[in-house]
Amino acid sequence: MDRFKSSLREVLLYIKYSKDREELSKLLEDDPRFRKLDVEAAVVIDTVTNSGS
Repeated sequence: MDRFKSSLREVLLYIKYSKDREELSKLLEDDPRFRKLDVEAAVVIDTVTNSGS
């Protein structure tokens, strides 16, 4: 559970920008924390946004 809490920031940011492809792309490129995203966080992002990430 502690690992998920540390990734909550990334999950919420991805959800926030999921409808704006340009901002989302910029976020993913510029934020190094997305390069180390936990598998559990990626599953949550995929489930909530249906993005296939």
